[in-house]
Amino acid sequence: MQVPGGEITPDPNSGFVQDGLRYRSTIKPYLNGGGPGSGSYDWALARWLPASPRTVSPDGSRYAYSSDFGFIHVVDIATGLDRAFKAPDGPDTLMYYAREGIYFNHAWEGPPGPGLWLLDPDAGTVQTLFSDKAVDTVGGYAAWLPDVNPADPHPVFSQYSGSNMPNRILRRDLNGGPTVSWFYRPGRSLAVVGFDQDKHPLVVVETLSTPDSAEVWQVTAANAGRKIYSGPQVPTIMADAHGIWLADPHGVSLFTVTSGLTKVSALAVDIVGACR
Repeated sequence: MQVPGGEITPDPNSGFVQDGLRYRSTIKPYLNGGGPGSGSYDWALARWLPASPRTVSPDGSRYAYSSDFGFIHVVDIATGLDRAFKAPDGPDTLMYYAREGIYFNHAWEGPPGPGLWLLDPDAGTVQTLFSDKAVDTVGGYAAWLPDVNPADPHPVFSQYSGSNMPNRILRRDLNGGPTVSWFYRPGRSLAVVGFDQDKHPLVVVETLSTPDSAEVWQVTAANAGRKIYSGPQVPTIMADAHGIWLADPHGVSLFTVTSGLTKVSALAVDIVGACR
């Protein structure tokens, strides 16, 4: 998109087509993934990737995606080499490609299964970190766990799962520290959906009513957060050096501590990477 002016030109190198049960890029070297289209952009190698930004390696040289029957694939972006690793008890939900490896848990159409695992893509080994609690995501040297506080007099009940939705987020230190209560909102459903540049969690708070309403909170410490967004549905969220980007059907906004939430575009788009 040209700025200023807003004229949009399709990128001829951004296409993906279905290839059996997965998708691949239309340019070589072919890049396979879960698709159906590009989920992120790799600045290091100037390629569109069929993977989310959080499943791209920190140096931008590789990305991961999962397939049925418990296989995790690691793709070398420069060559297209696709290596498959068998993970225990799949299918798997990939959470974060960190320097130490790829964090994942188990899920099947419903809420994520309990536990957290770490794949070392160089050694090909899988380590079980714990298996007693479900995990929303990983970031900031911690696992973030959805939890139901029994003190809530009116928890959100899900007809889909037949249980109360999480109204509290727990932080479990991945370096051997404790599991502590981090954020609680009675009568709401909570989920960690991302992190700011300082690794603070970004939490979506929903009513799950009809109509639904959603808030995004930046939680900088235990039980200390600020509401940075509210709207009728959950936005797409991405943080970079500029601040926290949020995209919804009404356009794109940028949140900073100094300026608050500022609308920067009326175009309805997906955010697929950091702004440069």
